Amino acid sequence: MALHQPPRRHINHLHAKIGEIATNPHPIAARSGKDGIRKLAHEAAVFSDEDDAAASGISHRDGKPVPLRTHLPGVETFARRHAVGCGLPDGLAEAVARAGLLHDLGKADPRFQAMLRGGSPWSAGEILAKSAGMPRTPVARECARAASGYPAGGRHELLSVRLAEAAPALLPEDDELRDLVLHLVASHHGHCRPFAPVVADDDREPRPVEYTLCGHRMRWSGPTGLERLDSGVADRYWRLTRRYGWWGLAWLEALLRLADWRRSEWEEAHDAGG
Repeated sequence: MALHQPPRRHINHLHAKIGEIATNPHPIAARSGKDGIRKLAHEAAVFSDEDDAAASGISHRDGKPVPLRTHLPGVETFARRHAVGCGLPDGLAEAVARAGLLHDLGKADPRFQAMLRGGSPWSAGEILAKSAGMPRTPVARECARAASGYPAGGRHELLSVRLAEAAPALLPEDDELRDLVLHLVASHHGHCRPFAPVVADDDREPRPVEYTLCGHRMRWSGPTGLERLDSGVADRYWRLTRRYGWWGLAWLEALLRLADWRRSEWEEAHDAGG
């Protein structure tokens, strides 16, 4: 049986309507730079992340801890370089760079700092992003974590989101770009796509976490609560997925994650404590 063929007049009508459909250029693809993408692909070929010691707070430079005050702007610089090199629009490139500046704020947690220094809750000193004093073996690291009081499975990136929210002047005014910055911070170790991991933080007397960045004082006390279904983390992910697409959002995430890795690699070969 022959399939029904629509009248030619209907086809002509639909063809005419196509030209009337309003379209917007994709926020990423409109200005993507082939050279930048090719370079980024080369860097991704040797990419490592969550299981790498450099991503967990361990510095490979004996006796050369990495201060948070130098790591954050260092990642910001690499993130901007990647974003601009890929041809992103200025606002989008600056959002990726700003996520680099804010991504590790949660490491200012005193318990995380104690863990970096072997677990002693009485340790003190400059706030670190990475420490040569962090135990090397998984068993020793778990002992240091338990001694420090840092919760099992604790996620510094979730606290980073809360601290960033406490300094709205450091976030973009545009709602979509603000969403992107907070998502990139939350997801830079692979979580919050869309749900944040549940962290059992049973600290009965939580000490406030405070950090000053670019003259802005940030403060948060207690669990982040971002694992809650009403925290906004999942909603933000889906808004951004609709905005940038499945692969577009993952690509933007990769710009920051590669920047974090490349900065850590640079810190291993240079004195980053200046």
